[in-house]
Parts: sequence; structure tokens; C-alpha cells
Amino acid sequence: MELYWIKFASDVGFFIIVKIIIMNILFGIIIDTFAQLRDQKKFRDEDMANVCFICSFDRFTFDKSSEGGFTRHIAKDHHLWYYVYYIVHLEAKDPSDLTGIESYVAKCYEEANISWMPRQKALCLQNNSEHGEEEDELAKLRGELKKNT
Repeated sequence: MELYWIKFASDVGFFIIVKIIIMNILFGIIIDTFAQLRDQKKFRDEDMANVCFICSFDRFTFDKSSEGGFTRHIAKDHHLWYYVYYIVHLEAKDPSDLTGIESYVAKCYEEANISWMPRQKALCLQNNSEHGEEEDELAKLRGELKKNT
């Protein structure tokens, strides 16, 4: 009878210890997976809030270099839904009625080629640098005109 209680205690102890270890490993995996998903979601949310989907420039670049900043750029220049509407327009339009640019974009879209999209290009950033260069050129021309007169 005593042997029975020793066997019972060892079986129950083994069962409890193994169950606890296996459950802790399982819970650790679940918690770690949720932590990774939370980090991925946080990264995606920050990326969506701070990087232009079309041109891939970040918020800081627009806030520093363009009038109206990132918010204006997303709302006016590279509004994502305008590109979606354009693709829908191309799909709905008869292929024989497409203009040259529309034909090129439709062909690129069918081939899953995004070369038609302005990657790493934004007019509001180019205009600021061109505007500064134009002012420099105008100042030089004015200086030459004053020297000549």
C-alpha cells in the first residue's frame, strides 16, 4: 500500500511539473507572438502616419522643405485615392480611347510595374530648390544689368 502512495505521488508530481512547464512554454510562445504582432502594427502605423505612400519621403522632409508640410502634401499632391481613381478610370475606359500617357500607365499597371509613380520625387520639394536657383540666377542677371548700364 505504501508503494501505491509513492507511485501516486510521483505520477501526480510528474504530471503537474510537466503540465506547468509545457503550459509555460506555450504561454511564452503566445505572448511573444502577440508582442511581435504589436511591434509590427506599431511600425506600420508609424509608417502610414509619417511617410508618403506615393513618393516615400518622410514627414520631416516635407515639414522642413515645403509650404504646408506633410499634411498638405498628403492631402493635395500625393493623395492616395487619386491614384486609385486614376487606375479605375483606366480600367473603365475603352483601350482605343486612351491617350499616350494613359496607355503607358495602363500597360505598366498590367505588368505590375510602378515606374510611372513618382518614387522619391515630389514637385513641392523640387520647386523649393528650383525657386532658390531661379532667385540666384535673377540676382546674377540684375547684377550684370546694373554693371552694363
